[in-house]
Amino acid sequence: FRAGSKIEDPSGLCPPTHIANSKIVSSFYFIQQLRILIKYGALLGHHADAARYSRALQPLPAAFNALFFDEANATYREPNRDYGGSLSPQTTISLAWQLGVIPEVYKPAVLKTLVDDVARRGYHLNVGIVGAKFLFPTLVEAGRGDIALMISQQKTAPSYGYMVEQGATTLWETWYSTRYVPGGSPSNPKGSNGVPSWNHVRILVSLALSSFHSSA
Repeated sequence: FRAGSKIEDPSGLCPPTHIANSKIVSSFYFIQQLRILIKYGALLGHHADAARYSRALQPLPAAFNALFFDEANATYREPNRDYGGSLSPQTTISLAWQLGVIPEVYKPAVLKTLVDDVARRGYHLNVGIVGAKFLFPTLVEAGRGDIALMISQQKTAPSYGYMVEQGATTLWETWYSTRYVPGGSPSNPKGSNGVPSWNHVRILVSLALSSFHSSA
């Protein structure tokens, strides 16, 4: 939530600041972290802190929907986005689903928006580092493991299978490298053959943790 505004930050925990990052992503993690603080505050016996964070959390799900839920189109989006780039329904809906804030009456329609977006792209990914972690768990939890499987079986970009087909042994920074370049690195991303091949350890770790959490 944008700090300094009681409308956009009803918790009152954030000091006034300029926010250049994604509002919906920042809001998602803010709510998630508050939930973690509440859980472990209670476990560790810091009940006053847990109660404080519970009070701060209470208005946030409704505020999240007020800011980002597009009821008419059964999706989630950032209004008046004032920085470059855009987030797809694959990311925004997955974030809302993982927070558990989607109104029950709209869940079927929102899920259809997500599935339709995947199908429209030929069952390919349209996510970045954030959406990559939450798209598959969302589809599985929503009972659409078939769609998750179809995405995972793609061998053309953008997909994980495409990276494997090009010889990748870890996840790349970009979906569209044309082949594996052993000499590629952040300081020399094009390697010796002029093809970008950054290995994205953060996504690899996120996916591993997500898979562990889903199977636990």
